[in-house]
Amino acid sequence: MSDIVWIVGGVLLLAAGRKLYWLFVGLIGFAAGFALAGMFVKADTEWIKWLVAIALGILGAMLAVGLQKLAVGAAGFIAGGYGLVYLLNLLGMEIGKFNWLVFIVGGMIGTALVLGVFEFALILLSSVAGATMVSQTFNFSGMPVTIAFLALILIGILLQHATLRMEGKTPKAKSSD
Repeated sequence: MSDIVWIVGGVLLLAAGRKLYWLFVGLIGFAAGFALAGMFVKADTEWIKWLVAIALGILGAMLAVGLQKLAVGAAGFIAGGYGLVYLLNLLGMEIGKFNWLVFIVGGMIGTALVLGVFEFALILLSSVAGATMVSQTFNFSGMPVTIAFLALILIGILLQHATLRMEGKTPKAKSSD
């Protein structure tokens, strides 16, 4: 069941993370809640992890509506940090005890992106987050997962950029007659 949730959430982020930024923040809160519950809640029941994850997801979505910049900045930090750690692990880089340092560096990059170039950062970070959620469910590893992860990021960026262009929010190339 959890694989279905990760895949559906990831696909939603790949396709509409920029447009539905509250969903992006909510799903990042959900993923962070699920990871934190796994680390800190010492219970054998899976439903407690789900409860914490859902609560943080709802809190994130509510914050995104009320405090857009703060919520999106926090989501950018989490998505940037988690995405960088995941990418370095996929590439086979041993970060070991520097896991938290890499997370913080990626988080700072993610926060700077979302606060500096809001639309593009939402597209990039929601694509990274969606690709991470989907590719973690794969039953294979190594280079095929790395290629799939990077391809999913590219697909997410292209999909969301296309919707941005259809909304008329990016300048269209002038045709020479």
